[in-house]
Amino acid sequence: MTTKATPTENLSKRALQAITEVESCAKSAAEVAREFLKYADEKAYIYFLDVMYHYTLESGQKCATAAKHVQGEDIKKLFMEFDTAEALHYRLALKDLEAFGVTPSNETPETVVAINDFWISLQGRHDNGYLAMLYVFENVAKYLQDDVAGFVERLCLGSKEKRWICAHAKEDLAHGKILMGMLRKHIEDNPTMAVAAAKQASALWSTMMLDVTDDGYQKLQKVA
Repeated sequence: MTTKATPTENLSKRALQAITEVESCAKSAAEVAREFLKYADEKAYIYFLDVMYHYTLESGQKCATAAKHVQGEDIKKLFMEFDTAEALHYRLALKDLEAFGVTPSNETPETVVAINDFWISLQGRHDNGYLAMLYVFENVAKYLQDDVAGFVERLCLGSKEKRWICAHAKEDLAHGKILMGMLRKHIEDNPTMAVAAAKQASALWSTMMLDVTDDGYQKLQKVA
């Protein structure tokens, strides 16, 4: 699916500022992940995969839920398509864990629960909340292409151990562009909601990655 973005000259100053702030939120979230990719060892990576398993376990369902509650027909269609695209991503993390001889933990990490709860809280609010939140999550990878490649090489990850991280590094680029086109199309309707959701999404993602850092690789505290 392609979404034609609203030309920059047709956006108000407030809308342009909101777009800039949303983008800044995605970049900020990526900076936290970059530290993990820079220093994490295999043990930390396995813990990361476990968290990502839970993080993506309900991705398809969350998009399906959003599709039921958004007002814009174009946004509804977008989330229905994302439901199909995202529904089975958790299996990639599952297979990567199996390659290490590990099974996923039974309990959903609190940081993932917080993300799921915020997604639910957007029901009944402006569509830009869903768009901006997902935009942040889908654009972290945009700022980490070289970091992911270096991480995979440093840990000597084989094809059966890097499926989740490499798939998202690639697919999220396309999703991010689509979401920005849709966000630019609707940003004038409620720029404040978009910024508020993006800031919360960035904070939630950063907290999740910091939890991975602290629990998965204690040495990082000393490096910092």
